[in-house]
Amino acid sequence: MSYEETRMTKRNSGGSRKEILEAIKQKLATTDMGGGGKNFWKPKQGANQIRILPGVGNMGEMFWTSVGSHYLGPRNNVMCPEVTLGDECPICKYVQQLYADAGNQESKELAGKLRARKQFWMNIVDRADEAKGVQIYAPGVTVFGSIASLVQDPDYGDIYDADDGLDITINRAGAGLDTEYEVIPRRNSTPLSASQSTTDDWMDAAYDLSPVILTDDPSEDQAKLVDEAGIPFPVAVKPYSRIEREFEQPGDTSSDSSDDEEDEEEESAVKAAIKKRRSSRSANSKRR
Repeated sequence: MSYEETRMTKRNSGGSRKEILEAIKQKLATTDMGGGGKNFWKPKQGANQIRILPGVGNMGEMFWTSVGSHYLGPRNNVMCPEVTLGDECPICKYVQQLYADAGNQESKELAGKLRARKQFWMNIVDRADEAKGVQIYAPGVTVFGSIASLVQDPDYGDIYDADDGLDITINRAGAGLDTEYEVIPRRNSTPLSASQSTTDDWMDAAYDLSPVILTDDPSEDQAKLVDEAGIPFPVAVKPYSRIEREFEQPGDTSSDSSDDEEDEEEESAVKAAIKKRRSSRSANSKRR
């Protein structure tokens, strides 16, 4: 079903725009803001004007999905079932063990690297590069909190609406731990595109960011990873046993590729620290 058909179906089903906005506000009010193969977008230094798209597919009316991931490097980014789904996660349990190792600074540092990072994924269009079409933006709590405040503000409301929502400008300054963001809404509402056909194309190409639960067998997952139109489901969560097995025997199992040397070094450092700790634990067990 195309976006235009979906939109008409929703409008004919009786859910008013006001009711939809209220449902989103309620979800925002209870959203815990703690703590490749995919088309990800990152704000550049300076001003970045974007438009957030409404939810598609199983996202329902929500324009975002809360996602947790354990970062082991650019080719080994594991979706956290605890943060994403509320299920148990073997890596989170391992992180708890590391933090419980009182007085061991090395364990504490490794736990900080392995703990799940929470993000809020959404479909966006970058006004400075509309030719790229729909991209995924994965802001952290600070930027998402600013976006949530706009949606909850009666002067702005459904900024993500495809017909008369608002573009926002994300100002980025600094780098690394000193990076700062500011979110500013545009003054006037506009359609997603001046061309209705472009709007329909973008909405049809938007990613369904609702979580997909994979199986314990990677060979059985291919059909689950794309929708009927062949668009991938980016939020894919592996079962506990598979995460545990792959974490114990880490390899280049994931998604996003990067040539960033700093990321490569961080990945190697994390893997080396895990290997060192496991070897030490194994040696201690043998001595006992």
